[in-house]
Amino acid sequence: MKKALFFAVSPILIFAHTVNGLRINPVNMVVKVKPVNKNTIYSRLQSTGNFNVKEYGAVGNGIHDDSNAIDSCSIAAGKNATIYFPAGTYLTKYIYSNHTGQKFIGSNAIIKLTGMHYGFIIRHDGVTVSGFSILGTGAVINSFLGTQIILQGASHCIITHNKLSKLSSTGIYLSEGMNSTRGVNSACSYNIIDHNEVLGAQGDHGWGILLGYSNHLLHAYNQITNNFVDGQMKGITGILLQGNGCHIKIAGNSVKKFTMYGIICYAKNNSPLPDVYIYDALITNNYIDSIGVLSGTTYYGSGIYMAEVDRVIISGNTIKNANIGTTYGGIPMGGISINGSHGFTITGNLVDSSAYAGINIANFYNGIISNNVVKRGGVKGMGFATGNNLIYMDNDIHSQGPAIHTDLSSTGIQIIGNKLFSNTSAGVYMLPKTSSDASIIDNSITAFTVGINLNGFKRYTISNNDLQIKRAYIGIISDHGNGQIQGNKILSSDRSSFTSMIRTTDNIPSVLNKNIASKFLGNKGYLSTPIYHIVNNLNFVLKKYTDTHYKSIRHINSYIPMPTIIANAGAGQRPTIAVTGTDRGQHVVLTTGLSPATSSAIFTVTFYAAYNGAVKPKILVSSSNLASVTLGGPSAVYCSSVSNTSYTISVGAGRLRPDTIYTWDIIVDK
Repeated sequence: MKKALFFAVSPILIFAHTVNGLRINPVNMVVKVKPVNKNTIYSRLQSTGNFNVKEYGAVGNGIHDDSNAIDSCSIAAGKNATIYFPAGTYLTKYIYSNHTGQKFIGSNAIIKLTGMHYGFIIRHDGVTVSGFSILGTGAVINSFLGTQIILQGASHCIITHNKLSKLSSTGIYLSEGMNSTRGVNSACSYNIIDHNEVLGAQGDHGWGILLGYSNHLLHAYNQITNNFVDGQMKGITGILLQGNGCHIKIAGNSVKKFTMYGIICYAKNNSPLPDVYIYDALITNNYIDSIGVLSGTTYYGSGIYMAEVDRVIISGNTIKNANIGTTYGGIPMGGISINGSHGFTITGNLVDSSAYAGINIANFYNGIISNNVVKRGGVKGMGFATGNNLIYMDNDIHSQGPAIHTDLSSTGIQIIGNKLFSNTSAGVYMLPKTSSDASIIDNSITAFTVGINLNGFKRYTISNNDLQIKRAYIGIISDHGNGQIQGNKILSSDRSSFTSMIRTTDNIPSVLNKNIASKFLGNKGYLSTPIYHIVNNLNFVLKKYTDTHYKSIRHINSYIPMPTIIANAGAGQRPTIAVTGTDRGQHVVLTTGLSPATSSAIFTVTFYAAYNGAVKPKILVSSSNLASVTLGGPSAVYCSSVSNTSYTISVGAGRLRPDTIYTWDIIVDK
């Protein structure tokens, strides 16, 4: 398998590649997100002049209201000056920025908020807030009042190395608002939120860090990096981008214990900007743990969720213990979820212990999911629905349910080079009959029931997969579609439960070529199960196939006329008998009459034309209800030929039971 997939971050370029001659065209995209420059942060902390708040009347004893004194100091300091807070506890209603470029610097300084107020209110560009421990009242306010640091239309600000606790609502909030520098409503852009600790966001506005409310403007080039955000199971979301934005970086954060989401980005649907939602976002190297709560009998929560976010890269994140329900308010959930997006890449992430889906995609087009690990997946490892052009490549997925699953229409799905494991279900389970253009190539699949179930896809390729079936049923199902099944290796550890290794029904046209099947792990004897179970196929092409025990074909129907069938004395008096199939094979259903005879013919099958005058083919007879009739031995049912076109099925010294239904497969194998 040859692959040539190249990608890098900042910018990211992804090129096409070829697998086994199949051209794959992933998303071509460029995401430019400037990295955090720590030297820039600390150089910004250098001052053109220091103004000590205690010199302007602040007491810092936690009892005296220092709001006016701090405000007087900020007004007097002017532009680009440092407002310095020595050690102490400063009781305040609010702290305003009053000039561009001001730096609020604390040294073991505690800001203690009173009542329903904001903490720091930043309305100027280039403001820095660093080194504070901010204490809220802990009362649930259910509004943005109580937000500890708010940027209202401010840009080029740095919020770093602060500890926020006892929150009443949101910790840090970047909002569209009246920017005092420019005198107009402004978006928040080019801000750095770095190395802050946010504890206990709570209530209906319980967000740790929020970038939102940009209905009329576009937030751009903001970076939320290296923060520790703990909701303590009181807050809704750790990091939320709500509104319109672009070139966003959310990296290196630790987010834990929120009831709904770890990191979520979703666009405002009422944006007046044409075709502008959220685009060029980089979500990388975040650690997310313990998301979701039990509501009734369903767990809700999603580690990373993106809605209407175009050209997003989700890379290198670790998501653990996402207790996830199927949907919440119509939203598809997952350890990582994408809904209504295009041009996305999900690569190199670890999702561990997700109750619903490890990675879940809906309403998409043009996406790549590669080199991810899903451990202890729940209902499904990876799921997708209603979209176009999605590539799964080189993922390692362990799940209770199907490793990869869809039950809604999708086109252009490519599943290549993955390691898939399902403990109770199928490896790949894709059922929508309106879907098309699926390629399942070079995967290693261990499944409980079915290795690959591709039911209803128009135009598919299933090739060079290595399948191990743990328990029962079928290796590959490809019903109601048209395509090719070639070069697959199918191993069964419980061959007694199999109906067939490959089943293909109503495929127009179909090709099976060079597949290999084997039953192993200590099973003895030979199995009546054929490698192929082929029904109602038009223009069907069967080439080289291999079974380590024997070769057989069941139920071939290429629209050759049906044979005739006559019941004989071995079937008893007034039996009923029916045959389905063609000159290549038949399925016989017999209900015996009174007094079936011993050592006599049960029925005779006469072919229409296929073997008339030809060399006599090999005839295999197998029972579909082995509990009723044992094949082989002197008292068994067996096949004896009369001519090249007629074959008699007889019973030995034992007899059939009266008024009993028996079924047989009559297989022609040249």
